[in-house]
Parts: sequence; C-alpha cells; structure tokens
Amino acid sequence: MARFSFPSFYDLVMVPADWLGMRRHRRALITGAKGRTLEIAAGTGLNLRHYRRVDSLVAVDISAEMLSSLHRRAAQTDVLVQTAVATGELLPFRTGSFDTVVITLSLCTIPDPDAALAEVRRVLAADGELRFLEHVRHRRGWVARLQTALTPRWKKVSGGCHLDRTSVDTIAAAGFNSSRSRRGGLGWLVSGVAPRSG
Repeated sequence: MARFSFPSFYDLVMVPADWLGMRRHRRALITGAKGRTLEIAAGTGLNLRHYRRVDSLVAVDISAEMLSSLHRRAAQTDVLVQTAVATGELLPFRTGSFDTVVITLSLCTIPDPDAALAEVRRVLAADGELRFLEHVRHRRGWVARLQTALTPRWKKVSGGCHLDRTSVDTIAAAGFNSSRSRRGGLGWLVSGVAPRSG
C-alpha cells in the first residue's frame, strides 16, 4: 500500500481552489513582495512562481516533508530560496531581519496565531510589511455557523485548519495596520498588505 503523503494531498486539494481564482489572489499579493522576504508556513512552495522583486527569500515550515516538495518546485523556477524547519511561533531570525513577511492560508492552522504574529512583528524591519492571504469567518451568520460546525471534523483531515478564524482582527490586534485588506472568494477570503505599526 502506498504511503499517505500530506504534501501530495495538499497540492491536490489546491488544484480546484486555483481553478476558482486562488492562483490569481496569490499572484496579486506576492508579486508585490520586495527586499529581504520571509514566507511562513511555506508548504510545498505554491507561491514560488509569483515572486518577482525580492532580494532574498527564506521559507519556513514546520514540516520537513513539505519543504522537500518546496525544493523540488523551486528547482523549476528562477527563485533562490533558503529553507528552515521552524514554527511560526518561534522564528530563528534576528529582530528586524526582513522587509516583507508573507503568510498565505496558514493563520488558520498555526496553533497560536497571536504568538506567530508577535514573531512576525519582531523579525520585520521598522518600515516592513506583512502580506497575507487567508480564509476567514464569513460575515453571513448562517455561513459562519456552518464553518464553526464543520471545523472539528475538517481539522482532522487538514492538518489542524480552522474554517472560522477571524484572522484580520488578529492581525490588527498584533500591531499591524490591516486597513488595506479586501474580501474576495464570495466573502470567505481576505488578502491585504499590513504595515508594521508603531
């Protein structure tokens, strides 16, 4: 029997999402990344093709298996990327090391998003920015209730993903100006650029 591969499962799940516009959202967000850039929970490297203006790129993920898939994808692009196995809540980098931090579809899964965003704020330069793309709790009550009802089962097959987190509020509470964010994906997807405040 073939061994289950979560990276392959993740890529397979993302195929229909990309057909429905996720790739367009990724491209719009990531092509604006610049300077010294860090991607947190980079997974299998689905974002790599969209980096255009970065001086350097570091990708971290909690899974060495996911990063192995990322390395294979990087070999097919012009992106030179360094990787590290690390959690979002404990980043192995000096304060102020990066101009841009990218997080896509990951705050839903990180066990302690408040701690992770505090780390993002720490490693960003004073004039740095967080670029994020996340699925979030819907504004329509019945949809939000459905997300909450489905989350316990969904977490078991998706690596801990929560369908109903209010990640934009969490980003703002962590000390970022999240006013430059907008909803898409029929109201459940939010992308934005959040400068480091204060």
